[in-house]
Amino acid sequence: MSAIKFACISPHPPIIVREVGQGREREVQRTIDALEQVAADVASHRPDTVLLMATHGPLNPGAFVLLAAPTAQGDFSRWGAPQVTLRVDTDPELIGAIRDEAEQAELPLDAAARWNDGLDWSVTVPLYYLRCGMADAPLTPMNVSFLSARKHFLWGQAVRRAVDRVGRRAVIVASADLSHRLSEDGPYGFDPAGPELDRRIREAVASWDTEALLTMDEAFRERAGDDAVASISFLMGALDGLRVRPRVLSYEGPFGVGYMVAAVDILEDEGGLEYAQAERARPEPVPAEPQDIVAAAGPSHPHVRLT
Repeated sequence: MSAIKFACISPHPPIIVREVGQGREREVQRTIDALEQVAADVASHRPDTVLLMATHGPLNPGAFVLLAAPTAQGDFSRWGAPQVTLRVDTDPELIGAIRDEAEQAELPLDAAARWNDGLDWSVTVPLYYLRCGMADAPLTPMNVSFLSARKHFLWGQAVRRAVDRVGRRAVIVASADLSHRLSEDGPYGFDPAGPELDRRIREAVASWDTEALLTMDEAFRERAGDDAVASISFLMGALDGLRVRPRVLSYEGPFGVGYMVAAVDILEDEGGLEYAQAERARPEPVPAEPQDIVAAAGPSHPHVRLT
């Protein structure tokens, strides 16, 4: 049985932080309620270590980023709430194992000595709600690249091998906002691909349909303002080979950006491990497209807004 005991998907809009939202967070109360439920789930699994895949951290387009420093901290100064600060210790033994597995798998890895000017909102927003369930467990942050979804899946498999090698009870968090183009009055406008992307991602997670995610067309994702496929593909890779029960706890998009909270229970079988699959019907698959490429994108992430 794997050392990974639980996993979840968390959105990361700063507005859901009470000190930032100052009342507006109540417009996404379902998201907050779901994150509080996930925090309780995390606590029930008593993790010894936690890994988080971020999307707005240090960016190397052609490599995954792993924080190699012993500690990290962040706050919400950028969002008008400098008094809200978070500090974490990392897991040196797990970091070493991840670096070794990346080398053995010939996956490009950038071991960063620092996390920009501090932990970004794709780390601090999920931690704002989940930290109470982590207790004193160290956190190992990683960041996505511009490599394909399938490469992120392979990266997840390598990280899983490292977690199992270290052997401590682990929880994995995939930080992910969905489409940023759900409405005309949203921060990035509307594109019909936005609602469609969110529908496909929700179905793929609910039925644990990895191929639907890994074969999603890059141009479609770009039109939809995707900020989720890479980190969720990593999560699916990390749980590959395990029997899982995904639970989509909430979805809403009142500010023009899709927020989904999902919990993924790891089921234990006396008969051994089975290929990861949900005990539900699979949706119709998305037509396959070649994915083992570096996606064309600029040097920084476009989705840098309060919501």
